[in-house]
Amino acid sequence: MTLSVRPLSRALGAEVTGIDLGSVTDADVARIRELLLEHLVCFFPGQQLTKEAHVALGRAFGDLEVNPNLPNPEGGPREMVELRASWGGIADEWHTDVTFLPSPSVMSIMHMVACPDLGGDTMWSNQY
Repeated sequence: MTLSVRPLSRALGAEVTGIDLGSVTDADVARIRELLLEHLVCFFPGQQLTKEAHVALGRAFGDLEVNPNLPNPEGGPREMVELRASWGGIADEWHTDVTFLPSPSVMSIMHMVACPDLGGDTMWSNQY
């Protein structure tokens, strides 16, 4: 497959296709870093990562952290958090990337399982 990048707005965001995030190479990671610097937020539709593959993808970018406030998925890796509306408090948990820490994460990798037809928006901003 050929990597394809489609900007989503002038401010930030791009849809990236033609890559399997479950088996990235060093060159893929370098290209994704470039895209993140250029577009700030990248969306990779159609990916089917296991929890283990999700963590492996994160590790390809560096050391991972453990969120001190949120639960990990049942039986899942401690480096992941899972937000479920049925657990309550979801609207309060928007700092899943621990930006409140003195040395916050450089990036977050999120996977949406279910998206409502209306609402459920995620807001993105550039802190620089």
